[in-house]
Amino acid sequence: MKTIRLFIPLIALLAGMICYSSEESYSVTSSPEEATVVSSTTASVNWKVDVVPYGIPRKNFETAVSEAISAWTVHATITGYEAVVTITTIDFSKNGLDPRWYAVAKDGTSIFLNSRYRWGLFTGYKAGYVDAKRVLMHEWGHMFRLNHAPLGVKAIMAPDYRRDIWTLQAWDIAAIKEVWK
Repeated sequence: MKTIRLFIPLIALLAGMICYSSEESYSVTSSPEEATVVSSTTASVNWKVDVVPYGIPRKNFETAVSEAISAWTVHATITGYEAVVTITTIDFSKNGLDPRWYAVAKDGTSIFLNSRYRWGLFTGYKAGYVDAKRVLMHEWGHMFRLNHAPLGVKAIMAPDYRRDIWTLQAWDIAAIKEVWK
């Protein structure tokens, strides 16, 4: 029998409180038993998806997560990265996070996607949607210790969501190589 999660307890990162998200905000799915490992010659990264954004099939979302990680690890040797990163979808406005944000990476162990937005997986622009893979690449950049690119620089790590960027740019590649040299 599969257990269905009806709420998500958030770790003590949100003012030490346990917060809950309504099942109406996202697709309710069961959690995987074990973390997935993305391995390459330059890195081994453990991750698991807790709650998939509504409207995206789990398998497609997990593929996007793997591709987002691989976009970075192909450019740098990432060693000593031992966290198991949990990716989940929550309602930011109900959990103490800025509801204008698309996503946030916390404490090197969690990536939260804001359920208030309509998520999709696509290349290019689709009115009313946020591309999950592009946002995941940005958040994995933070997981791999990168800060935001300076304002005006064309980069996945730009502090704003750029609808015209779908791959790592020169700034991103230089930054990951510098951090993990």
